Amino acid sequence: MPPLLKVKNLYVQYGGDQGKAVVDDISFECQSGECLGLIGESGCGKTTTARAIAGLVPYQGGDVFFKGNPLVRTTPRIQMIFQDHANSLNPRMTILQNIIEPLRYQKIKPRDPISTGQELLEKVGISIDRSHEYPHAFSGGQLQRVAIARALAPNPEILICDEAVSALDLSIQAQILELLKNIQKDSGVALLFVSHDLSVVRYLCPKTIVMANGKIIEEGPTQDLLDDPKHPSTRQLIEAIPGWMNQKS
Repeated sequence: MPPLLKVKNLYVQYGGDQGKAVVDDISFECQSGECLGLIGESGCGKTTTARAIAGLVPYQGGDVFFKGNPLVRTTPRIQMIFQDHANSLNPRMTILQNIIEPLRYQKIKPRDPISTGQELLEKVGISIDRSHEYPHAFSGGQLQRVAIARALAPNPEILICDEAVSALDLSIQAQILELLKNIQKDSGVALLFVSHDLSVVRYLCPKTIVMANGKIIEEGPTQDLLDDPKHPSTRQLIEAIPGWMNQKS
């Protein structure tokens, strides 16, 4: 059986023929139900990789396969949760409308869209009594919960989480991470978790890929990377974990 997601020799360049490679010949796989971390410092190409997989930016080389088939256009089975939860929602729509609008756009017709949206709100911890309120009435953590509900609406097989908790304070981060962990456990959806923060990734992801300068520099079990990093960039990410040096002493 082919992997759920296979990225083969992906190449993305910005700036035309004279531009710079942002993602340079990377390959990896994500299995069904897996939680895979993709980490690196700002500018390493991890977000561009995520957006290319989701069909949001074009790539000039390589292939992306979903269940063994070339991914030539976006599919509702791959959904993305963005860092900027506020701007990823339409402020002129209620949160319920924000959740069910993608279903209409993707021509998915659940038996009862309203009930579907309300069930998703409850699943992410938002009271259905608030379903007709607008995004401005919600906190950052609540908006990210709504964004997660919207991503779940098409019943995806993989969620791409692009710095999905980095804009939140630490206590809210922990709540959203726990929510994602429970969703992944209950539904079996795969997660590709993109972050610069290895302390966040190690909580969710048994396996991690490390990027630097558009390339994959290291990958393997997350704990192995923490215990014995091979590349200087990986060591820098580890040293950035708050209190890590105290933990190792």
